[in-house]
Amino acid sequence: MILLILAAQAATLGATNYSVSGPMPTPKGKPSFADEFDGKAIDQTKWRFDVSRNAEGWYNHERQYYAKDRAENARIERGALVIEARRETLNKAQFADWGGQGYTSAKLVSR
Repeated sequence: MILLILAAQAATLGATNYSVSGPMPTPKGKPSFADEFDGKAIDQTKWRFDVSRNAEGWYNHERQYYAKDRAENARIERGALVIEARRETLNKAQFADWGGQGYTSAKLVSR
């Protein structure tokens, strides 16, 4: 009986709008954008921190505050970009655009 219930639940949770038409073709040219993250800091000529809706809240009700230039949330380590979410509350006096979110993170957009 339990197996039947689990099978019914699994069937209703699955996506139905997918299809496979074949393997994706290999790109022919060079990439139009790349970053090897070989510097000591995030290259802001290649990346932009998106903090535009921190105070108002994000459209999909995200509970993160996206920090700009905060090493606790975004940094380069051993040639890799690290984006770290943290459960913490911030001080409105120190972060004027903080909207009361309970988590911090970083949101980067390629230029």
